Parts: sequence; C-alpha cells; structure tokens
Amino acid sequence: MVPHVSAEARTGTDRKMTLEDIQLINDPLLNPKMIATIMEMHRRLSTYAEDLINRSRRKSEMLKGYGDAVLRVEALEKELAKEKLYTSRLMMKHDSMTATFQNRIQDLEDVKEHLVARNKSLNQKIEECKKLEPQLQESITDWKNAFY
Repeated sequence: MVPHVSAEARTGTDRKMTLEDIQLINDPLLNPKMIATIMEMHRRLSTYAEDLINRSRRKSEMLKGYGDAVLRVEALEKELAKEKLYTSRLMMKHDSMTATFQNRIQDLEDVKEHLVARNKSLNQKIEECKKLEPQLQESITDWKNAFY
C-alpha cells in the first residue's frame, strides 16, 4: 500500500483514509494494460453485436421468405384443388362423351350391316333380273309379232 498524503494532512489536520479514497488512488483506468484489455473487450463485444445483428437480419429475411413461400404454397394448393375439380369434371364429361360416341358408332355399325345386307339382296335381284332380261325380250318380241 502506498502512503497517501492528503491536503488535510499537509495542513496539519489528521484524517483517516477510507476505502473509497484508496480505490481512487489505485484506479484501474490508469493502468494501460487494463485499458487495452477493456478496449479489446469492447471491440469483441462490438464485433459480436454486429454479427448477432447480421444473423438476426438474415434470419428475419429467411423467415419472411419462408412466410412468403408458405403463403404461395397455400395459394397453389387452393389452385390445385380447383384444377383437380375442373379436371375431374372434364374427365366425367369425356367419359360421358366417349360412351355416347361408342353408342353412336355401334348404331352406325348396325345401320351399315343392314345396308350391306340390303345391298347384297338388291345386287342378287339385279343379277336375277339381268338373267331374265333376254327371256323377257323374247317374250316381248313374241307378243309384238302376235299382235301385228
């Protein structure tokens, strides 16, 4: 401990030194090593605070992006549900139209078969008529000769 001579002691009055007075004499801020340590601690705290702020900002941006993505996903899910409903309606309509088309094809096939059969019978009648034509021509000629 360093003996301290106060102004009162110089004047001749006796005064006891208190702990606060002693601490003022041994002020750590007067120690250059302590000041360097405090400045280094301040620099590190500043760097840490800046890093913390930057991470917090990046995290906020990430959360904002995540929130935007969640909102977009919800909108897309609603749109997808609408598209599914629309597609299912189109599929039902397609199935209905396909069934109608198949029924119409079957009806036309039946009509075609009927027409083909009728055509064959008519062709047979034509062939029979062609075979009878010479005979009928002879009959006509005979009748003309008989009446004239």
